[in-house]
Amino acid sequence: MFLKSVAAILGFCFLTMSGAALAVYHAGVLVVNVNDKRNGTHVFVPVPMLMADFGLLFVPKDAKMRIHDELGKHRELAVKMTKALADCPDGVFVQVEDPEDTVIIKKSGDDFIVDVKSEEESVYLKMPIAPTGRILSKLSEIQ
Repeated sequence: MFLKSVAAILGFCFLTMSGAALAVYHAGVLVVNVNDKRNGTHVFVPVPMLMADFGLLFVPKDAKMRIHDELGKHRELAVKMTKALADCPDGVFVQVEDPEDTVIIKKSGDDFIVDVKSEEESVYLKMPIAPTGRILSKLSEIQ
């Protein structure tokens, strides 16, 4: 009897964790990776978009209004841009290379990627397009 109870509890925990992991995977992860080679600073920040979307509920209204106002007339354009990006095929939008620097801006799968490499630093941003559009849309609707 005891073993059945433990097995049931462990099974429930496994299913719960698997469901949570699947939800995070499906929503995507925003990744910011900055490596400053001059002073050895490295910042790596993965943000599950599910958490960013949920966290928006706890942002104070005045802070949301500030973001809303800063987006200004570009709010609708930003939301439309994420929808257009989601619909366009994968590919490189910008690629600039010289002996010291490389800049690549592209769409890969469901992500918008900015990858910059130079002798002094490297910056990598991977932004899931659809969740970003949802967040921008929510910020656009604030009144």
